[in-house]
Amino acid sequence: MKGILPEVRVSRMGIRKKMLLMYVAVIFTMTVVTAGIFLWMNKRYAEMLYKETTDSLFLISNEMKLYLDGIEADSYYMVADASLQSNLSAYQSAADGWQKRKLRNQIESSVYNYAVGNKYIRSVTLITPEFSVCRGSSSVQESEAYLEQLKQQANEENGKAFWAVSQEDPSTILMVRSYREIHNLSLKTLGYQIFRVDMKRIANQLMENYSYLTSEIPLIILDQKTSTILYPDPTQIQENTITMIQQLPEDGYKIIRDGKKNLFSVVHMVEKPRWRYYLFIPYNSIFSSIQNCILTVFFSLLVITVAMLVAAGWFSAGMCKHFSILQMKMKRVSSGNLEPMATDCNYQDRGDEIGFLNCCFDQMLLDLRRLTEENEKKQQLLREAQIRSLEQQMNPHFLYNTLDLVYWKAKINGEKEICTITESLAKLLQSSLSCHKDVNSLKQELELCQYYMKIQKMRFCEKLIYQERLDPTLLNAQVPYLCIQPLLENAVKYGVEQALDFCTVILSAKIENGILIISVENDGSEAPEDLMKMLYQGEKKPQGHGIGLINIDKRTKLLFGSEYGISVESSPDLVRVLLKLPFRQK
Repeated sequence: MKGILPEVRVSRMGIRKKMLLMYVAVIFTMTVVTAGIFLWMNKRYAEMLYKETTDSLFLISNEMKLYLDGIEADSYYMVADASLQSNLSAYQSAADGWQKRKLRNQIESSVYNYAVGNKYIRSVTLITPEFSVCRGSSSVQESEAYLEQLKQQANEENGKAFWAVSQEDPSTILMVRSYREIHNLSLKTLGYQIFRVDMKRIANQLMENYSYLTSEIPLIILDQKTSTILYPDPTQIQENTITMIQQLPEDGYKIIRDGKKNLFSVVHMVEKPRWRYYLFIPYNSIFSSIQNCILTVFFSLLVITVAMLVAAGWFSAGMCKHFSILQMKMKRVSSGNLEPMATDCNYQDRGDEIGFLNCCFDQMLLDLRRLTEENEKKQQLLREAQIRSLEQQMNPHFLYNTLDLVYWKAKINGEKEICTITESLAKLLQSSLSCHKDVNSLKQELELCQYYMKIQKMRFCEKLIYQERLDPTLLNAQVPYLCIQPLLENAVKYGVEQALDFCTVILSAKIENGILIISVENDGSEAPEDLMKMLYQGEKKPQGHGIGLINIDKRTKLLFGSEYGISVESSPDLVRVLLKLPFRQK
């Protein structure tokens, strides 16, 4: 393949080809992004349409519920009708035939009033053990078997109303409840009431408020329990449409094919009664404007692409001349010539990027020459500073050798205290000179601390009580170099020196959740618990010239992370400084 196809590398292309390639990439990216935006807009528009359609469907179902709640309220008023309650109770206890006929006429009259009080009620039926009354515009009755089924369900509902679908007329729904005696709250069943409701009339009334739903069948209401279509008339719906709506998801939207048309469909489920509402909106007419817009934009992009390619070729040819001049200047610099090159173009009068680049390059040459001269001077000064630094390194070694001489003179003369102090100070100085690493073992740090505390013990005698509470298994733990001795120095300075009586300094260490906690505490002094914050903010100035708490805290955080470092705990007459470190061993 390498012998057939030449290897193309962008880095070897000329700037003109690169610019053309860049323009093509930009145009391609714009095309892809524009297509993505339109696809996103298309999806977003579908989501917005789904939301608006869902809101409409929600309003339709709520309005339907209001109609049904009104009919349930009528049935409740019928149950609570004192006259009807009284007549039914009297009828059951009456023995005279003439009296029964009179009471039955009054009962029929009451039932008639409820049947004509609502235009959506076709008829109201009251069934008692002795007789059945049906009043209204419809004389359709359900079969005896179905009536028995409704009565049984009404008994199970204990007086609550429930909705059912008429077996004789699917466009009619039934509101059924048991009629109970409320006198003295006996709740004895006196009969059963059935309201036949014109579902088609209610739905038609609702759809008059949604005239923008222009499909032939914009709304379908399906009873979930019986899979019966309540609205519209099932004969008006094609069989394939019925099959498709049964496959729609309970939530979300879907585009279905109805004949030669695409319908945007949304489903809403209502629990009481368990009905499904399907709303359909013509899809093609809604999205045709968006599709036309997409075609227009893509055609415009094609024209713009061709025009930009032609303009890019002309523009890149003009720019390449000035970049060639800049390339020649760079070659002069690489050969060691730091003087600006004279050209026939006055770049200082140009206000574009090309003039800016050439002027900046010329200025850079002048600055580079100046910096080169300055760098030579700095290198000379640095060499002189290094020589002085090597000379100064002799002084600490001379001090250590002098202390060693004092130690042997004191030992010869039998001055034990002077020997102890001199030896400890010499060990401290020797450690500071010999250690060139960031971390040290806890054991080595403790040796430094013991030398230091020997000197302080000789100074304060019985006034200083020093204790170490350390687990021998922690001696190999890695700690920052010279991190404990300054803590002991602070404890001596603020505890022992200021104490009127004796002062106790305790050095301890422990492990908690993989963290090594080194504690230095002393009595006889107090400190604010936000001491570290005050030191960092400058509210409290550190005293002395040694290595302070801020120094140890900063070094610890640099070595191990910001979660480690120094913290201070204080209580009356007690200060405890804690150094938290990760537990690491050699």
